[in-house]
Amino acid sequence: MTFDRWKTIAEFAGITGIILSLVFVGLQLRQEHRVANAERGFNMAESIYEEANGTIENAEVWVKGNAGVEELSPAETAIYDALIRRRYTLAFWNSYAARQLGEPRAIGIHDFAAFLHENPGARRTWIAWMKTQQHYRETLISEPVGGEYMNIVLADLEKLDQIGRP
Repeated sequence: MTFDRWKTIAEFAGITGIILSLVFVGLQLRQEHRVANAERGFNMAESIYEEANGTIENAEVWVKGNAGVEELSPAETAIYDALIRRRYTLAFWNSYAARQLGEPRAIGIHDFAAFLHENPGARRTWIAWMKTQQHYRETLISEPVGGEYMNIVLADLEKLDQIGRP
């Protein structure tokens, strides 16, 4: 065989190798995305289970606080605040993880807004906490962060207030 023929074969083999490696990388990325989604689902289920356990262990405080009609004792207030923060944190990180994996909607945050709409005590607790957090962020951080999901919840609450409860 001549040098030109070997050169052509080598170039063809090189191009074929590059194409096959790109296909392999694409398949590998697709598989990693599926694994990441599965891990997210598992982690979310575990978080929901833990959040539910906190609620179950403090059922009386949870019901009393959500109703928002009775005054909570200082100890009950501490428990209730922690339960609401836990629920918001779960919604926040679920929505954040979904966005990182390509889901454009913040379902967890919208569900949290619906929860606040149905539970006046939780709504008061969360709004007071967010006002405090926002004040500190505006004071301490030149470009405050973390307001995006808060604004989604507040916008959802406005919409839900207009249509009322189902």
